[in-house]
Amino acid sequence: MSSFVSSPSTPQPAPSLVGRWLHHFRVGQKIGLGYALALGLAVVGTTTGILIGNTSQNRAHRLLDDAFEETKILTQLEIAITHARSHQQNLATLLLNPENLQATQANFEEHAAVFRENWAALEASYQEDVQVSSLESAEEVALMAALTEQHQVVESYLQQAERLLDQLDLASLSTREIEALQAELLTLAQNNAADLERFSKSLESSIAESNEELKTAEETILAAQTFRNQAVACSMLLSVALAALFAILISRSITRPIKSLESLAQQVTHQEDFNLQAPVFSADEVGTLATAFNQLIDRVGDRTEALEQARNTLEQTVKERTQQLNAIIDNLGDGLLVTNASGQITRFNPALLKMFNLPTAALHPPLVIDHLNATLAALVAENRANPDLTPTADIELTEGRIGQALVSSITQEATATADHQSVVLIRDITAEKEIDQMKTDFISTVSHELRTPLTSVLGFARLVQKKLEEVILPYAHTDDKKTQRAVRQVRDNLQIIVSEGERLTALINDVLDIAKIEAGKIEWNMQPIAINTLLEQAIAATTVLAQNSGLRITLDPAPDLPPVAGDRDRLIQVMINLISNAIKFTEKGAITCRTHQQGEEIIVSVVDPGVGIAEGDRDKVFEKFKQVGAVMTNKPKGTGLGLPICKQIIEHHGGRIWVESTLGEGSTFSFALPLIPEAVEGISALDLKSLLQQLKENVDRTAHNESNQTQKTILVVDDEPQIRNLLRQELEEAGYRVQEAPDGISALQQVKVSPPDLIILDVMMPNINGFDLAAVLKNNPDTMAIPTIILSIIQDQARGYRLGIDSYISKPVDTDRLLEDVRSLLAKGPSQKKVLIVDADLSVNKALTQVLLSKGYAVTEAMSGADGIQKALSFKPDMIIVDANLSKAHDMVKTLRFDNGLENIFFILLGKDGAIELNA
Repeated sequence: MSSFVSSPSTPQPAPSLVGRWLHHFRVGQKIGLGYALALGLAVVGTTTGILIGNTSQNRAHRLLDDAFEETKILTQLEIAITHARSHQQNLATLLLNPENLQATQANFEEHAAVFRENWAALEASYQEDVQVSSLESAEEVALMAALTEQHQVVESYLQQAERLLDQLDLASLSTREIEALQAELLTLAQNNAADLERFSKSLESSIAESNEELKTAEETILAAQTFRNQAVACSMLLSVALAALFAILISRSITRPIKSLESLAQQVTHQEDFNLQAPVFSADEVGTLATAFNQLIDRVGDRTEALEQARNTLEQTVKERTQQLNAIIDNLGDGLLVTNASGQITRFNPALLKMFNLPTAALHPPLVIDHLNATLAALVAENRANPDLTPTADIELTEGRIGQALVSSITQEATATADHQSVVLIRDITAEKEIDQMKTDFISTVSHELRTPLTSVLGFARLVQKKLEEVILPYAHTDDKKTQRAVRQVRDNLQIIVSEGERLTALINDVLDIAKIEAGKIEWNMQPIAINTLLEQAIAATTVLAQNSGLRITLDPAPDLPPVAGDRDRLIQVMINLISNAIKFTEKGAITCRTHQQGEEIIVSVVDPGVGIAEGDRDKVFEKFKQVGAVMTNKPKGTGLGLPICKQIIEHHGGRIWVESTLGEGSTFSFALPLIPEAVEGISALDLKSLLQQLKENVDRTAHNESNQTQKTILVVDDEPQIRNLLRQELEEAGYRVQEAPDGISALQQVKVSPPDLIILDVMMPNINGFDLAAVLKNNPDTMAIPTIILSIIQDQARGYRLGIDSYISKPVDTDRLLEDVRSLLAKGPSQKKVLIVDADLSVNKALTQVLLSKGYAVTEAMSGADGIQKALSFKPDMIIVDANLSKAHDMVKTLRFDNGLENIFFILLGKDGAIELNA
């Protein structure tokens, strides 16, 4: 591509003389030259106008001054000659009056001198005007000649008068001489009177002429001033015109090549003709720019050609990659769709159509995602509201399948909602759900298979331990050391069996808990809780463990903490786990448990001075089956499920859990729980467990007074013979008669033939499970009043209580609790357990009702004292839970217990701040 080739489409005129002269100047020099010329012409023109105007004005002022001076002199001449004549005439009359003669003679001489002085000034002024400026007109010259001629007559007169006056001496002259002198003076005045008169008139004419000159001079001054202003204005206009001319010439020398460059640049831009070249007019910056522009055109042309080739290559590559991407998306196993800011589906793949069993035409024209799936629409709306979020949810697909949808943002900027797009990826997780269910079923089955023999091992070990202590060892008193050692070893071995069984039970419980929490099958008994009271119970449960390790536990509670909403048992489980962990990893010192309020949260912290946790391991402690430290060198202390379970429990409560630790200095485990609304604060201190225990004791006491002492029959229903055998031994030793049934069918047959006083049944049994058996029994009027206890590894208490069972105990069985529940239910007999709740606060009623119903009690509510009395008379409850103020206002205790024969009713009065007052 050639350089510096003039474009045939842009012919340029030949440069002018000025242009050739300016060709050698730089742009800055041209601009400076323009400024200098403009300023110089303006100064010269203005100065010239001022000089011309000042010259004319000065001449006019000089004329004015001359005329004024002449007028002044002529006026003084006229006055002087007039006074001289007057004094000369007076001298003639005063010759006879010598008193005033001398003064008049002096005045005459004075005025004669003034006349000569002014005439001399007049002549000098005239001669100056004639010699210097030649401003005198012909009339003025003639008039001056006449005055000069007449002046000689006047001068002669004055000389004669002075000669006569010089002779005047009154003292030496005689009267005749005086009279002769007087006559001579009079004759002199008469002889020269006409000449003097002509001279005076000539002076008057000269004065008038001078006045005219004054007026003319003033007019000349005004004209000179006007001329001066006009001259200055004309000079400035001429200067501006010349400056503008030079500016235009200089500007054209700069702008013409720039315009040429602009025109050429537009041609290159629009025509993309890179063969065009800009002409170089000068060696200044514009010329350099033109040269550089030509070089740029060459380079851009080369680069454009290269870019064109690269673009073609890139388009081909993009096309191939797009085809590959489309192929990948179309063959993707997961469903994919893209929505725009309006929620319309702009892109999808065949897998998505298959998941929803839709034809391709169903999404054309673009379908709004709300019409496809409401759950997907909610996820997209959530992502659109906050593009940083990637919400996920399970959605239903066709043919009963399940998909997991994940939504993310593909907008360029998080704030650019106008062009916001969301991409939705849907993965079929049906198989994963099935595997998860299989895992759950496996855990449940394995746990059952483990718990069944574990129940037998623990039960029989405790039974042997009990028999050994109560029956055998009392008769084994001997001083034989060998026998004593054997007894001690048997005791220790049995205790090891029991403690290891309990440890295995805890492991199974942890595995089941984590599985149930993940599956969402855990039972939550939410109620208002005083956190300090809960922490005291947790400390009491772990005090023995701490004392055995040589540690102490201190409590640092914040006073007057508001309540939190939670599951009491689960929160105690969290606290006990945190305190137990602190005890495990602390060798000496004290473990501190503290509470405090921070904003809308209650913070519970467990602080230990133990081994601490490394920074890299802090997040791992909340992962399942993770043990901090070297597993091969440091024996793990637990299953690694305790803290993950705590995390799941706390997060379910809407809280958070974290750890702060320094390796070698100790750790602080803390969790935060949100406060509950003020509406339920009235029952914040209500201990429902205590209430239920009181209810049991009252029912036991009431029923015991009415029961007889006959032996009770208990039917044990379990498919495991070892469990039946264990329960038989425990129950028979407690004085009960025991019947056994290996399954539900056999149990129904035995109940039909000989109804027992109480039934203990397992859940997982062949043919008919425990829940179905309980449902059959509770729906049969002949058997519905038989107290029923479920003893199983399946922890689904809510389902059991809904069926109407009386107690639910998990395996491995706690024989003491089992015997206590059996005694309580048998002592109560077949009567229905009934509770009446009387409180004006609906939230209190609902909270108590929910808990009591879940425990198998029949509950009736009343909102006022009068309604409570009426329902108590008709409902005949075993217990009445009543607000203390309502009870006092209607005297409910006296009215119901003494006046209506309900003396066995047990009252619980709810006092201020939710405190429970028992009224025995």
